[in-house]
Amino acid sequence: MQWTDEGILLHLQPLGERKRLATFFCAEQGLVKGVVSVRKKQPLHITDVYQLRYQARLTTQLGQLYLEGSPLYPNMAIALQDTAKLHLQQYACALLKAVCPEHHRYPKLYVSTRRVLQEAVQAERLFKWELLLLDELGYELDLSQCAVTNKTTDLAYVSPRTGRAVSREAGEPYKDKLLPYPTMLQGASPPRDVQCSFAVTAYFLQKTLLAHVNAAPVMELRQRVVGGFR
Repeated sequence: MQWTDEGILLHLQPLGERKRLATFFCAEQGLVKGVVSVRKKQPLHITDVYQLRYQARLTTQLGQLYLEGSPLYPNMAIALQDTAKLHLQQYACALLKAVCPEHHRYPKLYVSTRRVLQEAVQAERLFKWELLLLDELGYELDLSQCAVTNKTTDLAYVSPRTGRAVSREAGEPYKDKLLPYPTMLQGASPPRDVQCSFAVTAYFLQKTLLAHVNAAPVMELRQRVVGGFR
């Protein structure tokens, strides 16, 4: 079995002095694991994007990953002088490693992740990335119209059971049981409540994707990022 792809390095685990078990999120192959050899002239950095070649004798065998040259995108170097970006990169990589099944292709998520890792840290960009992650892994939130009236205006709540939006009028009798609607989706008016918006994605990330893994380390990394937004 052999393939080539480009991928984001999410995690490294020691396997002796000169080998590591590497986890990559790839454009075509999705989440993959393989053994890489460590070279002094080619240090490996989490979040960097590499051109990869994978080789294994059997599909059930842990294969060997070969890195073709220097990183395509040296994301770690960009983040070393920016604590907020470093925290964001750590969070994104940890979340993908924790929730993505191996060998499932998510091309839209890959492109969005690469953009999040490379570009300036922005609350709205990260929030939409989390929404896309939920969507791509089968937990889409329908926030475009009210689940009760089908209206697209005056959306004020989100159902914690269905992940669908609810208008102010329809949700008023049940507001104590509903989540607030993420105001980052409403443009400039009313004023954006960043923490309120991230509380919605946090709820559904923990309810769905992180429900059967050790969520605490991932959510701690997330809080470092989200806590810096105002």
